[in-house]
Amino acid sequence: MKTQEMKHSIDSLFAKWDRPDSPGAAVLVMKDGKIVHSKGYGYSNLEYDVPITPDTVFHVASVSKQFTAMAVAILAKEGRISLDDEVKKYIPEMPEFEHPITIRHLLHQVSGLRDQWELLTMAGWRMDDVITMGHLMKIITHQKELNFEPGSRFLYSNSGYTLLAVIVQRVSGIPFPDYMQKTIFEPLGMNDSHIHYDHQLIVKNKAESYSPKPGGTFRKSVLNYANFGATSLFTTVEDLAKWLTNYAHPKVGGPEVISQMKEGYTLTGGKKIDYGFGMISKEYRKLKLIYHTGSDAGFRAYVGGFPEIDLGVVILSNVSSFPREPMAMKIADLFIDEEPNAHIRFPKPQPKKMKHLSCPGTYLVKSLGKLVEINLTDKGLTVTMEGWDEARLLVNTGQIERGEALPQGEFLETDVFATEDREILITFISQETKEDELMPSPYQILINTYDEELGGLKVEVVDLKEEDLREYVGTYFSEELGTAYTLFVSQGHLIAGHRRHEDAILIPSGKDQFHGKTGPLSRLDFVRDERGNILGFKNTGNRAFNVRFHFKSEAV
Repeated sequence: MKTQEMKHSIDSLFAKWDRPDSPGAAVLVMKDGKIVHSKGYGYSNLEYDVPITPDTVFHVASVSKQFTAMAVAILAKEGRISLDDEVKKYIPEMPEFEHPITIRHLLHQVSGLRDQWELLTMAGWRMDDVITMGHLMKIITHQKELNFEPGSRFLYSNSGYTLLAVIVQRVSGIPFPDYMQKTIFEPLGMNDSHIHYDHQLIVKNKAESYSPKPGGTFRKSVLNYANFGATSLFTTVEDLAKWLTNYAHPKVGGPEVISQMKEGYTLTGGKKIDYGFGMISKEYRKLKLIYHTGSDAGFRAYVGGFPEIDLGVVILSNVSSFPREPMAMKIADLFIDEEPNAHIRFPKPQPKKMKHLSCPGTYLVKSLGKLVEINLTDKGLTVTMEGWDEARLLVNTGQIERGEALPQGEFLETDVFATEDREILITFISQETKEDELMPSPYQILINTYDEELGGLKVEVVDLKEEDLREYVGTYFSEELGTAYTLFVSQGHLIAGHRRHEDAILIPSGKDQFHGKTGPLSRLDFVRDERGNILGFKNTGNRAFNVRFHFKSEAV
């Protein structure tokens, strides 16, 4: 493919965002060790009409993790730590869990630690609050239980990488941001990169963060992080090109560290996982792909490479609806298709079919605070959402090409349906698909509009009378979170109230089980004593399991 033809093809992919009234993305492509495309699309600041360029600085969220992992690997190479050291050796304030956690567990996301963001929101925090390292360390070190025994399963947890940054800081004896500057950024010439440790820092050329509103407009998506390790690297696509080059031609860390960072992990049950050192390894079109994504507020990031064909793709966006992974794969396809006999050697993945019989049911879409009903009728599948006057027929669209119609579209192996007016797309995610994914969606359904993607959980809704609901009324306190919820009955619903969150309806979904319709409480399982008296409940979310709340008092 000629250079101009390639550039035109990439420009066409990003044309949707390349306009003055839209946030967008910076895109960089490397082939055979050289930058072949580097360009900005859309605007970094909608208030002052500042366009995105290759020099625009983005918050890259979880892409930060591989940098934290590199710092840890360098300390291990220098003999200052061992990856099999217990975390408690360096962070003695950590609880004495039944099973010890090692540094290696943290690097491979197999520690069992509850996720810090879920814990904070459960404790009453908003994600646009100022969140410091001190805040995170307090909530992490107050946990008394793990999600599971370390090393027994994979579950992504931001808490682990926060702890890794603390270990780097304590072992090196200098602040983590300074260590990263001295050890990684300066040697690689990443002059526009830094660890954003203070939310009040002024950063030139920084992109603002946005989320879509109905009607095609946008609003600010505020981020006030003052923490690091799991997130908070600020950088550019041009600087990340230097980072990718270091993987092929190691300058920082050396070949030994780079090789180690590509290793997977074998769980105690014998299963091999392909996550390690802040990176995921998988196969795409029979080629090895090493990558990671990032999501915070409206920022979306993708950094990935195909070492066998020496191809690297970097996409940094400032709008929450941006389909980073599908767009990265579309760019990759342009180059893979140019390889000799690509259609034979590197065939495009074929989507799997799922059983439609698993589709009907009730789904809870927490971001909307609504229940969605999928029914199988004589005419076919129909969808009904709370607030609608009637059900709408769903049309099977066939297998939609990845990223074409789905704004996020991260799950290829699914069946996609749409309302007849095509205003809403509904993607059903099969259990088979979940089992094939390292980090599967926690949802069973994805609902896509023009502006956003919403996840839904399949729930069984039980009808309880008001007198039955009153049995659960009271105030419940969590020692681990230092917060309380008051449950009360109003207009035939059990409501969870918190001083900092909006009141949320709890939907009965089984014996002594409820689901939070909105808010940070997810699945509540009530616990009783031998006499049947309620002792409290355990709340389980996507990445924080069985957080205990004890019955404290009757609600006033």
